[in-house]
Amino acid sequence: MSLALYALLTALVAVAAYSLRNVGRRPANYPPGPPTLPIIGNLHLMPKEKPHLQFQKWAEEYGPVYSLILGTKIMIVLSSDQAVKDLLDKRSGIYSSRPDMYLGQIVSNGCRMLLMPYGDTWRMIRKIVHINLNVKAARTYVPYQELENKAMLVGFLDSPDLFIDHIRRYTNSLTTQMIFGFRTTSIDDPKLKQLYSGFEKFSELMGETTAKLVDLFPILRSLPDFALPLRKYAKELHEKESELYVGHWLNVKKAIKNGTAKPCFCVDLVRAQDEENFSDELAGYVSGSLLEAGSDTTSATLIGCA
Repeated sequence: MSLALYALLTALVAVAAYSLRNVGRRPANYPPGPPTLPIIGNLHLMPKEKPHLQFQKWAEEYGPVYSLILGTKIMIVLSSDQAVKDLLDKRSGIYSSRPDMYLGQIVSNGCRMLLMPYGDTWRMIRKIVHINLNVKAARTYVPYQELENKAMLVGFLDSPDLFIDHIRRYTNSLTTQMIFGFRTTSIDDPKLKQLYSGFEKFSELMGETTAKLVDLFPILRSLPDFALPLRKYAKELHEKESELYVGHWLNVKKAIKNGTAKPCFCVDLVRAQDEENFSDELAGYVSGSLLEAGSDTTSATLIGCA
């Protein structure tokens, strides 16, 4: 090995060691927490089952506001109602953003409101949703609820063994009426199945260890696709997801422009797009995210109570 190459390698090792010297350590002025290890911090202490019990134990030991060091990330845990009110309510402008979820952002191409960082775009979307889906607006959708309630009950009578499918159709159809102005009349509707299948795959992806590691150690994001196959998979999920959400949006947008659409959230979203000049992809994800929330989250709650 030449002297120059040896010197270069030594310098690179020194730079890497210097860069990693503080990874896993708790910064001096941060809230207290359990002892850390180099590089991994408190990752080895994170419970795999019943995490709330361990979090409560740490709160009793370190106080209502404590910190956990997870690789390069710092988690601040609030364990009292007063701490939550003081930080998330009174100082919402500082603490309202969301943690970075690398693969989730790839699936969403940065357009999913749930994962979007606090900023101008997020505030714009929140304002649109709040204005058009408040309590007053919700009253106008009561007839949709009554119609879908009756359709679901008929489904229970015809095929009670498929009650989960009937609940999913119910929540999906109610949401498609509210958001896009059309009904989902069959439990075998391909768009219905695509929605739930896509959401399950998204949830499975975000639960992968690799997805967590690239969030905790961002340097891993520089790996090529062959060394990080989940990134390629995330891109494939985005193509299918975008096809569904943007497809729904473009169809209803065309109907709205032609004057053939029924009253729905997207009527106001078209108006907002004309005013704010945001993309069809973003509009598709705004309406698609609401479709997700109204379909999957609501059906999961109903199924859990069944």
